[in-house]
Amino acid sequence: MIGALLLFCGTAAIGFGAAAGLRKRTNALLSFLGGLTIMEVEMQFRLTPMPDLLDKLATETGGAAGEFFALCRDSLFRLADAPLSQLWREALHSRGGMLAEEDRRVLEQLGAVLGCYDVDGQLSAIEEARKRLEECHRHAEARQVNLGKMYRVLGMAAGIMSVLLFL
Repeated sequence: MIGALLLFCGTAAIGFGAAAGLRKRTNALLSFLGGLTIMEVEMQFRLTPMPDLLDKLATETGGAAGEFFALCRDSLFRLADAPLSQLWREALHSRGGMLAEEDRRVLEQLGAVLGCYDVDGQLSAIEEARKRLEECHRHAEARQVNLGKMYRVLGMAAGIMSVLLFL
């Protein structure tokens, strides 16, 4: 009986873990969207220099985006000669694990623009990235609702079937 219970719990945990992975992507996209909104306001109204902006984003943005901006800030201070686009890309690949490839590509394209163009060019790139990430977020939410339920149910159903086969 204990083995059957452990088998059921294990397969159910796999299903719930897969559903949690979908939720992590949705939450990460939300935190990046919040960070891009702060970035846009700071650049548009305060003309905040990039090191100060990354510091503000690291402290005011939570979740995955906060960790990402903190890594960018730390890399910027440590590797002063490296271009921001390179630091941005490296931070994105090391801290963007819960994002889908499409999400990382949008943020990577934004990183290539930051610090290279005038404020208007950067603002339009931020706005475009925000719009594309909002679309990604909508798709991720829909996927989380549909597939999340399915993963949880399949995990429990696989557990029940395994227990029945075991008995």
